[in-house]
Amino acid sequence: MITAYECESCHTRVYIEGKKQPFCPNCRGRMFKKEIELPKKAEKITCPSCEREFYVISPPFKCPFCDYNFSLGEYW
Repeated sequence: MITAYECESCHTRVYIEGKKQPFCPNCRGRMFKKEIELPKKAEKITCPSCEREFYVISPPFKCPFCDYNFSLGEYW
């Protein structure tokens, strides 16, 4: 079952399977469960560091479960 979480600060949404609560992949803020369905345009991401899978609408800055930085490849 996919669970939706929304950041209390920047309102970014993350969709995950499992019970571990994520951190915001953009601002690292606290996430809260939301009763919303997974959008069809959500993209499945697999973290190369911790191998956790999650769904997002826009590209993440960091993994919601570990400190892997997805954006380093674009800037360096």
